[in-house]
Amino acid sequence: MRVVIDTSACQGFGMCEALAPDFFALDEDGHVVATQGTAVSSELLEQVEDAVESCPASALRLEEAPADS
Repeated sequence: MRVVIDTSACQGFGMCEALAPDFFALDEDGHVVATQGTAVSSELLEQVEDAVESCPASALRLEEAPADS
């Protein structure tokens, strides 16, 4: 899985960072960034899923990662 961030939708609420602090952070402008890249490890998947579902601005989504060629 990988996370897709819509930075134009992000309102800087910080729910993502609160629910998945090992994956998300807010940058100096208050917008979400993925601190470990967009690929979600199995260890962090549940936290990231919770963060995606809890985003009040719907700025995050999960999708299948493209298959390696």
